[in-house]
Amino acid sequence: MKKKKLIRLLPLLCLIALISGYAVNKESPVNINKIYVQPGKLNTKVILETTAPPSISRTYYSTDLPSTIGIDMERVQSVAEPQTVKDEPLIKDIKVEKTGTDKYRLLIRLEEQVPYRIYSETGRTIIELNRLKKNISGYVLEQEVEEKLSKRAKREILFKEIGVAEGKDRVDVTAKLSEEAIFQVFAVDDPLRLIVDILD
Repeated sequence: MKKKKLIRLLPLLCLIALISGYAVNKESPVNINKIYVQPGKLNTKVILETTAPPSISRTYYSTDLPSTIGIDMERVQSVAEPQTVKDEPLIKDIKVEKTGTDKYRLLIRLEEQVPYRIYSETGRTIIELNRLKKNISGYVLEQEVEEKLSKRAKREILFKEIGVAEGKDRVDVTAKLSEEAIFQVFAVDDPLRLIVDILD
């Protein structure tokens, strides 16, 4: 799989999380009160603490700025300055630009291009950056995934259907499951691949 395609690969579950977040934000402008970085064992997260999920009109790797993710947001009233990035080897810096009356652009400058996904949960919008692992020794679970698994009884989850659709600038991989699942996403180099683990 080409690296360009891998970077744009988004699981269906991530797309659902984004779409459900948009629906909440139709009435009033959103305030983004805090922007900070949360390192993890596998992935690095940029977290936006918000009054509601912002409406994201476009997300992309910039053609003008090397290894920079651009996230265009609408219906945003105010945005706090991002906290200074410290002790995080993947992220160089984070900036916010005002692009219109209620429009802002979040720019995340990275050391290298990596796959990423965006999803919303109560009070937060999260940009998860899937750091490229050079090798894997043993299985690693992110802390929040461990916490979710500990709170749920073990169950059998079945794959009903898996589909792959290639568009002009992206590849969508979809999976229909027997029920809602806890999952973990990470990227591995040599060979380059994006892994989505469905956990029971």
